[in-house]
Amino acid sequence: NWRDPEHPRAGGAEYLTHGIARRLVERGHRVTWFAGAFPGSAPELDLDGVRIVRQGNAATVRLHAMRHYRTLGDFDVVVDEINTLPFFAPLYARKPVVALICQLAREVWFFEAPWPVAIAGYVAEPAYLQVYRRCPVLTISESSARSIRNIGLRGEVDIMPMAIDQYAAPDPLPLSTRDDVIVVLGRITPSKRIDHVIRALALGSRSSLS
Repeated sequence: NWRDPEHPRAGGAEYLTHGIARRLVERGHRVTWFAGAFPGSAPELDLDGVRIVRQGNAATVRLHAMRHYRTLGDFDVVVDEINTLPFFAPLYARKPVVALICQLAREVWFFEAPWPVAIAGYVAEPAYLQVYRRCPVLTISESSARSIRNIGLRGEVDIMPMAIDQYAAPDPLPLSTRDDVIVVLGRITPSKRIDHVIRALALGSRSSLS
């Protein structure tokens, strides 16, 4: 993953990945997470037993991963986590590769990139992901699984339900005593469509008054 949990732009994908990696370590596995560096970051650290190695930046981390793959250790499997742009691990990894794709980028390109780049990314994504056409794929929903199959990836696609750590909490308030409140957890970027949440709250408030 080009980001690790301490990256300033880390989000849900990194939280999920760290939870999985930490539990693998607890079960006796050895986990190395290769990610990009950021200002003030250490080149290497241990995070809950997970070895974090940082090289390059958002633009160059994939090149560094390919260059340093053989020096990182002898692994049983490589998990290539694809957040918009992949690491193309099947082209150089000597061990089995599993692609972790929470969702395809597709329309996200138009929210996160300038128009010419967005068009190029949208058109090119199904083509460059063919590198993984025979790899097993992990994703998080049936809709993402359909999207992955629709672009021609023919490996086994398994759905991995997302989960979070559970904490003790009081019983939820009855619906009749709740205010019109929506809580949004996530980075504020155009692709997250925070404006839709605001509009939904406004519509809900108006309907409750009618």
